[in-house]
Formats: sequence, structure tokens, C-alpha cells
Amino acid sequence: MAEFDANMTLHYGNAGLRRLLSDENISAWQLFAEPMLIRFDLPDESICVCFKGLITVNGPGDRMSSLRGRIKADPQRLRVMAGYELDNILTATDTLMDLNTALVTTQRELACANHQLTRSEATIRRLSLTDPLTGIANRRALDSHTQETFANGDANDTPVRLIIADIDHFKHVNDT
Repeated sequence: MAEFDANMTLHYGNAGLRRLLSDENISAWQLFAEPMLIRFDLPDESICVCFKGLITVNGPGDRMSSLRGRIKADPQRLRVMAGYELDNILTATDTLMDLNTALVTTQRELACANHQLTRSEATIRRLSLTDPLTGIANRRALDSHTQETFANGDANDTPVRLIIADIDHFKHVNDT
């Protein structure tokens, strides 16, 4: 609620209006974006309702809000009475709660999928580094381990030695 005199000086503003007036560089009547209060003239005689419907106000940080209300005038003052529609707030709250529930569900599903992906990645890595028949490390594992060992040796300034043996007729050894 706000009450202005003929010079658009604020004589009364409720707590809701005062919250909107956090920017000291703006006068109270300038908060009203649509309809603009400057458009209204005070009547010569009786009280009249100048406007009834949605009133758009500028809030802090260039935030705008639409309120349902009316503007009344008499020869000495202009009164603005407006508020949020409770049904709209309740609907918005219900929607927000539903979205929050959906977000929590989605986060859980993503966490489960991420866990499964991590397990699958470990399985794929293990399968790619072992021979399916014997279950021992394959050439790819040897190459990876060799690179890591040489890198660690260089980083720690530790000598690394590699011994390679070639066994003739290894297939016969492997088969027996």
C-alpha cells in the first residue's frame, strides 16, 4: 500500500513498498512501471477508482513484479493498494516443489549412472590389459607399465633396467 499527495510525495508506504525502495535514487512513485502514477490526475471532488487490474512495479536489481490491485484517488491523495495473488504464489510453490523433487531424483539417477560407468570403465580397462585366455597381462599392459616405470624413474632420479628374454618354441612351452 502507498499513499501519495498531489505533489507525488509519499505519505505512507507499508513494509512491502519500503522493501522495494532499497535504491535511494528512485522516488516511490517511480517504482510503478505500469500503470505509471504520473498519468493520474486527482479528481476535483469525490473518490474515484482510477485503475483496477495488474500493477507492475520495479524491484531491487531491475526485478519487476506484477501485483493485482487498484488505484484510488480523491482531491488530496492517490492511494495504491496491491498484493500478490495467493493462488499464483501457491501454484508457483507447488511447481517449485515438484521441480525440486524431480531434480533430486535426477541427481540420484546420475549418481547411480556415474557409479555404473566407473565400474564399467574399470572392467573395460582390465579386459583391455589382460589376455582373455590366460588372464595375464598382455602387450598393452606391458607398454603402459613400462612407460609408467620409466616416468617414475625419471621423476625420482632412479635408474630403471629392463630385461627382455626370447624363448624359442614358446608355443610348445605354453601348450604344455
